[in-house]
Amino acid sequence: MTVFKSSKNYLTVSVLWLIVLLLLITPFIPNNEEYFGIVGIIGIVILYFISILLAWVLTDTKYSIKQDELFYNSGPIRGSIKIENIRKIERWNKWYVMSFLKPALGNDGLIIYYEKFDDIYISPKNKEEFIKVLFEINPDIEIV
Repeated sequence: MTVFKSSKNYLTVSVLWLIVLLLLITPFIPNNEEYFGIVGIIGIVILYFISILLAWVLTDTKYSIKQDELFYNSGPIRGSIKIENIRKIERWNKWYVMSFLKPALGNDGLIIYYEKFDDIYISPKNKEEFIKVLFEINPDIEIV
């Protein structure tokens, strides 16, 4: 199994860590105690749940290739793609991505087109090695 870490846009990652920090300290900001009841406890649970999800995405975004499958992990977003179904790989380094599924932390990544109409945006740190490993398994992949 070959594992590739995600590249990171440091501005995006910094902002997300700042959001996690703000979500974690929000319950400790002094406020009026009359508002602190069951609604306040539910709010704190929701804030902590969101911060845990964001921290999970920030610490566990990676891609792995095992035999003939590409696996992607980005926190709770997980899945796999049969490498034989990959049609095309397109380099993408713009700040926006039209792909629906984006398990990535960087803005300089790859759009992988697979099956008939599906695509996914990923951002492995070592793109050349990543493409090389995919191409060894499926030499019919079109590189754009």
